[in-house]
Amino acid sequence: MSSLIDKNFVIAVGDIEETPDAYMVNDTVISKTIAPDALLIEAEPPHASDNGWLYVDGSFVEKEPVPAFIDYEGQEQNRKTRNSLLSGSDWTQLADVPLTEDCKTAFAAYRQELRGVDLLNPVWPVAPAEEWVDKP
Repeated sequence: MSSLIDKNFVIAVGDIEETPDAYMVNDTVISKTIAPDALLIEAEPPHASDNGWLYVDGSFVEKEPVPAFIDYEGQEQNRKTRNSLLSGSDWTQLADVPLTEDCKTAFAAYRQELRGVDLLNPVWPVAPAEEWVDKP
């Protein structure tokens, strides 16, 4: 098995045959005009990789994954939503609010969940139902 290297990138691995004008990889033809600086070596990467490989200083190096797109505008909107939900439930934590202790504890847990929401891929917790202390 061989590897075809162009500008340190592994562009093909397999049974590669070199002709004067091209490289033949299985049923694929890679023209030498497309990859004029390609180098054919009698070695292959240690395992298959979705990220691909580089060939640097005589060794195969696995490429770093390309970072995913980060939606900063969506993240900011999610932050505003989270902050609004927190502000809207601030009153539940006041000492003189006539909610049951269990309800106050449930709201405290809800608010903690809101603080831990992943702002890139939010899963919003559901606010607990309000349970009021019975007035005599």
